[in-house]
Amino acid sequence: MGARNHLAHFILEVVNTLPLTGVRINERGTGDTQYPPRMLLAVLVYCYATGVFSLRQIEQAAYTDVAVHFLSADTHPDHDTLWTFRRGNRPLL
Repeated sequence: MGARNHLAHFILEVVNTLPLTGVRINERGTGDTQYPPRMLLAVLVYCYATGVFSLRQIEQAAYTDVAVHFLSADTHPDHDTLWTFRRGNRPLL
């Protein structure tokens, strides 16, 4: 399978076509940069599709799994950020 045929590329293409106008973003309140909702969605969808459901494991995958590292754009959302996004966007997921 070529790199462009990888599941991560497919998920990124699909997520980039979704109208995410009603998506809730994480209110961090610390002045930190927000993680883009499309990125968080792509990471969660990819991990769910590959059988990873634990948010702590997803957080770790942003460091160790090449596909998750690619989808998270070389950032490392923590499990609390992922949980807040998932909780606030249940209908989306």
